[in-house]
Amino acid sequence: MNMLYPDPPPLVSIIVPVYNVREHLESCLASLSAVRYPRKEIILVDDASTDGSGGLCDEYCEANDFAVVIHFPVNQGVSFARAEGLENARGDYVVFADADDHVHPDLLDRMMETALAHGADLVCSQIWHVRNGTKKVEIASIFGVIEKADIDRHLRSDLVHNFKFGNPGMPLFIYGKLYRKEVIVPCIRAGLGLRYGEDTITVLACLLTQVQKMVCLDDPLYYYVHHASQITARHQSFIWPLFIPYYERLDELGGEVFFRQLVPRIWNRIKPGLYDHWRNWGGLVFENRFVRMNRAFRNTPVLKKYLWDNPDVPASIRRMPHFFLMKHRLYWLDYLLYFILWRIN
Repeated sequence: MNMLYPDPPPLVSIIVPVYNVREHLESCLASLSAVRYPRKEIILVDDASTDGSGGLCDEYCEANDFAVVIHFPVNQGVSFARAEGLENARGDYVVFADADDHVHPDLLDRMMETALAHGADLVCSQIWHVRNGTKKVEIASIFGVIEKADIDRHLRSDLVHNFKFGNPGMPLFIYGKLYRKEVIVPCIRAGLGLRYGEDTITVLACLLTQVQKMVCLDDPLYYYVHHASQITARHQSFIWPLFIPYYERLDELGGEVFFRQLVPRIWNRIKPGLYDHWRNWGGLVFENRFVRMNRAFRNTPVLKKYLWDNPDVPASIRRMPHFFLMKHRLYWLDYLLYFILWRIN
């Protein structure tokens, strides 16, 4: 990059929550060291790691004067680690990175060039998804400079990307983005305490209440590394209870704004968790997990509001056998239907 920055250039804080990711941490830190930008600070927040990650953070900070580490005495979760890092950030702009991912060397140069050129509060890059050594950009995003009026319009139509349904949008991950510090500070606590979806909640809070102008780049500058120890890599039947507080927080945030997009997202995330035949296998067991999960979702107020009891649910979803059976509380028939399908497959 040949960008001529002000003198001195704005300081950018890179905040990295760290918890038991020692086997990935070195490559992450190496990529952050390689980032080309005149002024950066790296804030590592060790969330009471037990695998030696904290010690690796200490070694890195001793060798690099632009890095500091904060150690939590007890594990508090990624949302609290990010909030703590932000509280200690001195930068005018903030970037979040996960400790098992890595970034492109031009990440800050490209984003800061864009932010300063357009006066943007938020700059969003595309995401490389890395699986078993191969990488792929999995999102067809909206691109360009987007003013507040268009942000509000996109929120009601096509901003909230849904992977499986294939509609366009922007990545709602908290990483892979550059935030003006004053727009992220009021929103970082929106996702506190969640163990699933805290990224989406925080980014949507920013878009709804703080961001006046954003730029979505078509460059993939962030590498999200998929591996088996991630919570999102576990089968949905293990994490389905985490969906409910996530949807409740979305509703508090203003679910009506993006209702049309929220319905398929809810549907997509619930369905895989209910139909884990490897763990429901065994036949008609009284009150098995499949039936309990169905009943819990059917009777959860926020899902009743947006799915089962809402007359505006899209017809394409209404026609699905599972939706019909769930709406009428025919949990066992639903279980029998998918039990038969499992046997066929």
